[in-house]
Amino acid sequence: MIVTAPPTRSLRIILSISIALNLFLLAFVAGQRWRARGLEMMAIQSAAPMLGGRNLNDRMPALQRLYAALPPEDASILREAVEARMPALLAAQQGFLDAAEEVRQAIAHDPLVPEALQASITAARRERQTAGPLLDALMMDAIPRMSAEGRRILSNYRPAS
Repeated sequence: MIVTAPPTRSLRIILSISIALNLFLLAFVAGQRWRARGLEMMAIQSAAPMLGGRNLNDRMPALQRLYAALPPEDASILREAVEARMPALLAAQQGFLDAAEEVRQAIAHDPLVPEALQASITAARRERQTAGPLLDALMMDAIPRMSAEGRRILSNYRPAS
């Protein structure tokens, strides 16, 4: 007959600490997954207008509403800056749409080729980032020439969804 000694107090403390650490780890991992899902949804929502077929040409009514909200001189300044960069913005957008299509094709390819998928995702990211400097240049061209009232209106402007 095997006789076991009753658990000691130190064993109970170690077991309690182990359970607490495991629960902390579980909560941490769950929190990270929840956070990643939220970031993914934000990325999808920010890219949705471009991926859903809406493009800069479809956004013209929004630009017209912005122009209407600004004082006439400031609207003219912004309109001039936008029109000067519109071909480049449309080209950047089309490049991203083409790259996004390549990503969809890589996902649909059977069997999946992970290297091709990664390459197409990298290309899409690179294409998406080309619009940023164009928008920066547009803003740096127009905003310094605008009045304080126009800058205030622009900073508070929220386009209708």
